[in-house]
Amino acid sequence: MACRSYSVICELELIHTPGHALHHYCVIDRQAECIFRGHVRYHRRQFDTAAGRFIFPTTTPVHFDPQALRASIDRLMGCRPKAIYLTHFSRVTQLQRLAADMHECIDGFVAIARRHSKERERGAH
Repeated sequence: MACRSYSVICELELIHTPGHALHHYCVIDRQAECIFRGHVRYHRRQFDTAAGRFIFPTTTPVHFDPQALRASIDRLMGCRPKAIYLTHFSRVTQLQRLAADMHECIDGFVAIARRHSKERERGAH
């Protein structure tokens, strides 16, 4: 049985998407209208719920920058992808809803951090 090789030419674009960490990039395939993301968008875990996918941001303590993360999410949504492929997971759609969920989660995480920032034993919570 002979092996055949096929060549597929596509143009991929790398964009810097800080927020989770300073060094993160996403890969955009404009022809396929999809994004392969690092840890900037739909982070860490996804779950199926009655309302669809549930997502939340990863917030590394050293590099987490809420404003940069929000800007990175908006930048990705500005590409108008039909789907985003998650690192370690799978394909997600319903991107407008998930982007809004991410913004809400980021704001919630920041509020929790501020509320407990002066506590001596923050790890006890």
